[in-house]
Formats: sequence, structure tokens, C-alpha cells
Amino acid sequence: MDDGTIPAFVALVGVPSVVGWIIIQRRAERHRHQAAFSARPPVPDDEYLRVVGADEADAPLWLAVRGIIAKVCGLPPSAIQPGDRLDDIWKCLPDGPDFLDLIFRLERALG
Repeated sequence: MDDGTIPAFVALVGVPSVVGWIIIQRRAERHRHQAAFSARPPVPDDEYLRVVGADEADAPLWLAVRGIIAKVCGLPPSAIQPGDRLDDIWKCLPDGPDFLDLIFRLERALG
């Protein structure tokens, strides 16, 4: 092998292998987060609204946001709890949140 063969081999075989491994690891981590959220006891809507302190006028907004975030993350709405941190919820997504998509979904849900 000449000096140019080894770097070419690494570029053609090694780099795609590492990229594939990273993708598989991220997908597995996302599934672990989704499973952890789904395994918790569900919080019904009325309990959720009580804990966050939402009044009747704000309830549709709270429930719309909760439902949209859950749908985007592949979770049931009852898996999103009042004390959840957005940073932890976003780990259920492959590339993090798409805020523009979230805003469009919220506009559609609320009219």
C-alpha cells in the first residue's frame, strides 16, 4: 500500500462507520428517554391544570401546549408532567425542538 491508500480507506470505510454508530447511539438514547417518560404514572388533564395553577380561561392554552409537545416527542399528553424540564423533554427528539413547527401547530390548535 502506498501512503495515499490508508487515508482513502479510512475516509471510505471508517468515517461512515463512525457516523452510523453515532446515529444508532442517538436513536437509542431518544428511545430510552421516550420509554422513561411513558413509564411514569400518567397525569390527567385536570390534575395537570391544578398543579400549574391554570384558570379556566388559560386551560385550553396549557392543554394545547402540553398536547403539541407530547405529539412532537412521540409521547401521550399524560406523560408530560408539570415539573418536567423542557431540556429533558427535548431529548426525546432526534434533532432537538423545531420552534417554528411548534408555533405553527399551536396556531392551528388554538385557531
